[in-house]
Amino acid sequence: MFGVTAGFHNRWNRRVAVRHPNIWIFLRKLKDEEVQVRRTICAADRGDAPPAQKRRFRQLQERIQRLQDEYRAGTRDLNSYWRAVAYAVHYFG
Repeated sequence: MFGVTAGFHNRWNRRVAVRHPNIWIFLRKLKDEEVQVRRTICAADRGDAPPAQKRRFRQLQERIQRLQDEYRAGTRDLNSYWRAVAYAVHYFG
């Protein structure tokens, strides 16, 4: 949910591992990334279970879900809901 783009950039930086790669290194690493993405898509198409989330991401998602449930039940108003979500996300990292 939150770390899709950050996750890609982190993985890409670890994969390339060079600050200014030349064109051939860049193309090779881009092809490697394509293979990984294709594998992930094939696994999803087969119905394989997605990789397990890290505990801290699960905890954040559970916290946000509880806040949504409280808002829908009427025990939390909109301003309180957004403040709590912002607090949870801010102190997550």
